[in-house]
Order: sequence, then C-alpha cells, then structure tokens
Amino acid sequence: MLFSIYRRKIKKMNLGHPDRLHFHSLVKQRYVRRWFPNASADIHNSITGLLVGFMTLTAIVLASTTQASVSSSAVAFVALGLDYVSLYAHMVRFNWRSPIGFLFHKPVCKRH
Repeated sequence: MLFSIYRRKIKKMNLGHPDRLHFHSLVKQRYVRRWFPNASADIHNSITGLLVGFMTLTAIVLASTTQASVSSSAVAFVALGLDYVSLYAHMVRFNWRSPIGFLFHKPVCKRH
C-alpha cells in the first residue's frame, strides 16, 4: 500500500483513483493470463490471489524465524521490501533492475 501511494505521488496521480499498476494487477496481466490463456476471468482472479497469497508465506516464515532479534527482523523487512520493488520493476519494465534505481530514477520517455 505504501508503495502504491509513493508511486502515485511521484507520478502526480490521484491517490483515490484506480489504475492497472497494482502488484496483483500486473501479476495477472503479465503471468496468469499468459500461463492460462483459455481460463475464465474468475479463474485468472483466483490464480492471481493464490500466487500473491503464497508470496506472503515468505514474510510469515521470516517473521517467525527472526522474532527474537530486532536487527534480523529489520534486515528481513528491508530485504522483503527490496524484493517486492525488484519484482514490481521487472513486471513494469520487462527487465531486472536495481530496486533502488527503480525507486529514485524516472524513466526517460523517448519521442520519435
């Protein structure tokens, strides 16, 4: 949610308006529709929900294993955040890039 707010602020978009650049929307557009081309929209939505839901298992496991150490928890939190941004950047730009670079550098639009 914080990433969506950040993304919209950077692009000077209204925070309350819907768009198709949410993580789950990109997962559905970039992967689920390609992997299951003949499935219905309901099936696409269900598969997307499962994939995004499974991603939270990583956070649950890390939270469980680092609960005794604040510094380990902080490192895990930052790592998960950077992983999220890296995956998001890959889905938006179609290539892997540094999550830090993605957060702080706007793409240059080429005009023909």
